[in-house]
Amino acid sequence: MRRILAFLALVVAGCTPIAYLPDLVPPTPHRGAQPWIPLPAVVEPTPIPADFSLLTGEPCVPPCWQGLVPGESDRDDVERFLRESPMVGAWSVSPDGGAGAIYTWYWAAPPDAAGYMNIISVGDEKLRTVYLHPNAELQLGDLIEIYGEPSALYMGISSTGGPTGFIAYLYFTEIGLRLSISAPVMPEGELAMACFSPEMTISEALYFAPDDWEATLAASPLAEAERRNWAGYTCLPIGDMPPTPAG
Repeated sequence: MRRILAFLALVVAGCTPIAYLPDLVPPTPHRGAQPWIPLPAVVEPTPIPADFSLLTGEPCVPPCWQGLVPGESDRDDVERFLRESPMVGAWSVSPDGGAGAIYTWYWAAPPDAAGYMNIISVGDEKLRTVYLHPNAELQLGDLIEIYGEPSALYMGISSTGGPTGFIAYLYFTEIGLRLSISAPVMPEGELAMACFSPEMTISEALYFAPDDWEATLAASPLAEAERRNWAGYTCLPIGDMPPTPAG
């Protein structure tokens, strides 16, 4: 009897249907069906790193920027960086009127400063300056906390048809760094006041050899402005408020 029951169990097990996974192959199209077209693989774009080097000190600290050191790096170093760095998009080079060269370049991808031109200036032998529109948000208060108070301050009034504003150059001469900020002026009677706060965003950064800071100042748009000492987060008079344009 036991042999009969075992035999029946084998028969029943052999008749039990087995579920198979479908083969991952294109289905056979029937008449009138659209041809099967495989979907392309989705490739996520590689994000371009924002430049937080002034905050992190990586890969180097001023006057060095991304391995380029004013007064030490040469033209080969600059061109190697422009060719190989993932931060760099389009770039070009032109003579500077002497034995040097001017390299203009753009950030490789958005963030905010992607459309602004950056400039690297090389003399007859060595790198002179690196001029940037940062592609990361850098606040004045954070950088002063890291690098200390600026050793010199130059200011001027700017107006481009909109609200009257000011531009300020903050020089950290011992480390070869100039930071630029701009904001609307605050009128105080007939005076135009430049007011500083730690939340102000850096609009430009210039790296230069510390020994060349006077030459760097002489080549700047504010070379003729009065040199001032940093007075902290306060308001300073720049000059008379310009007349309001006739509307």
